[in-house]
Amino acid sequence: MLTDLPGGTPCNRAVAEMVGDRNVKVISGANLSMLAGSEMLQLAD
Repeated sequence: MLTDLPGGTPCNRAVAEMVGDRNVKVISGANLSMLAGSEMLQLAD
């Protein structure tokens, strides 16, 4: 399951769909935050 980041759950789901659910499970937590840092800015638009 994805880790619950404050106010980031919708973005996490978007990232999960983009990179693949099983990959997100592996890179969950801080690594997900680092990976999705720039991605979330683009997804927010």
